[in-house]
Amino acid sequence: MTSCKEGTIDNPEVDVVKVKNRDLELISKALAMTLQESPRLRALLKEQALKKFDFQYDVLYERIAGEPLESMTVKEHLKKNFETLGASKDFESAVQGLHYLQFSVPVHIDSWDAKQKSPLVVVLPVDRDEKSTSALKAYDGNLQEHTLSAKVPPTDAVICVGESERIDENGMLMVTQDGILLPHNNRLLFKLYCRWWFCRLSYIQ
Repeated sequence: MTSCKEGTIDNPEVDVVKVKNRDLELISKALAMTLQESPRLRALLKEQALKKFDFQYDVLYERIAGEPLESMTVKEHLKKNFETLGASKDFESAVQGLHYLQFSVPVHIDSWDAKQKSPLVVVLPVDRDEKSTSALKAYDGNLQEHTLSAKVPPTDAVICVGESERIDENGMLMVTQDGILLPHNNRLLFKLYCRWWFCRLSYIQ
C-alpha cells in the first residue's frame, strides 16, 4: 500500500505503475518459491500453458487458483509464500490490483522437464518497452536474483509473470489465432471461449 506521501506525487499514473511493478515482483518471488516446493504446480503450469487458450503459452492465474497441489491449493500456497516476503499488502489485494495476472512459458516449453526442473521466474514490468528494455529481473526458488536479456531468448524454459495483454478490460479475448486485434463487437468472453476450446481439445485427444 502506498503511503500518503507517495500518493502526493504529481503523476498518479506513475504511482500506479510503481505499485503494480512492485506487486509483480513480489508475486514472482512467491511463485519461484512455490515452484521449487511443488512439482504439481510445475506440471500444472506446463499442462495449462500447452492448451494455449489465447493462442500463446499463457495461463491466467484465476483459472488455476483453486487447483489442488500437494497439500493446499495454488492460491493458498502462493499466499503462504507471499506473506513471508514482508509485503505491505495481502496477496489477494496484490492480485486484484493487476489486469488479469498471467503466468507464461514463452520458450522451450516442450523440452522443459517439469518433474525435475524448477525454472527461473521472470518479472514483466507493466511499463516495459520492447525497444528500450534491455534486461529483466528473474528469481530462482531460493530468491536469488538473476538478470536476463530482454533481447535474446533464454536457453532454458522460464516462467514470466505479468498482466495479460490479450484479455481486454471487459474480460474479452482480444485477438484471433493469427494475433489480429478483434473489434470490440467481435470479441468473446474468454471464460466462454476457454470452455469451448478446452472441450474441443479433449474431444480431439
